[in-house]
Amino acid sequence: MGFMPRLGLGALGAFTAIACTAITGADSFTTEPASSSGDITVPSKTPTSGEGEEGRSRGSSASSSSSGSTPTNPTDAGTIDASDGAPPIDPSVKPAFEDAFGRADDQTIGNGWNEKTPSAFSLVGGAVKQTEVGNYRNMIVGRLEQVVDTTLSIEASFENFDADPTLMARLQSASTTVGSLVGYSFYAYVDHAYIDREEGTDPPTELASIAIEPKLDIGAKYRLTFKVTGTNPVKLEGSVTKLDGTPIISFSANDASAKRITAGGGYAFGSGDGKDSTFDNFKRY
Repeated sequence: MGFMPRLGLGALGAFTAIACTAITGADSFTTEPASSSGDITVPSKTPTSGEGEEGRSRGSSASSSSSGSTPTNPTDAGTIDASDGAPPIDPSVKPAFEDAFGRADDQTIGNGWNEKTPSAFSLVGGAVKQTEVGNYRNMIVGRLEQVVDTTLSIEASFENFDADPTLMARLQSASTTVGSLVGYSFYAYVDHAYIDREEGTDPPTELASIAIEPKLDIGAKYRLTFKVTGTNPVKLEGSVTKLDGTPIISFSANDASAKRITAGGGYAFGSGDGKDSTFDNFKRY
């Protein structure tokens, strides 16, 4: 269920390839169709609320009895600093890019966005709506710009207990391959949030995580912020706030490992299990 970190996915069977525009400068994505019924087989998640549902895009048999601060691959992870409050965004600084998605309903997001799985997202009612679930590495909407230091923010709704809205930065060219993602990600469930280093088709390295107590409300919308700066170490900060700015959680990690990602790359948002979730008011500083 919602509290589990992402683990690597094995082979998912044969799928028809779809070609579309790349995030990080490659000629195209090649990706699999998403599933509207959640029929991708992965290990089940241990539920916290008794529903007993199975994960669709990631899964683990591990317990969430800890606070979630133990890295998945400790020898390759950075130092963790969980704290209250939100990474500050100076209100006097204007975003380098922003999109309120206030365009006519359409299957194509437009405005320079590139969809790795085009069928999974559409413009509905002035926001991006996710209509399908699948491998989180493929369920992304991103941009071509090559960025090193950045702060990303988006307003995302949690329409089910498995919803996992995600912000991604420094996405490398390998992210254009089916089932592959290379970069940094910050994602939140209703009860836990994580910062990971995505390592292609290998399991991601959890750099930091934090429990969300009380849990976020199903059906509500929150602002996620992800700040990535520096190269040695790479500093990563994630936060969840209410739309009025009230802090909910904030935490950070320093990635000084040999596997840290220092090159600039694309940036994106998305979700593996966020069926019917909406994304709105994206900003990059």
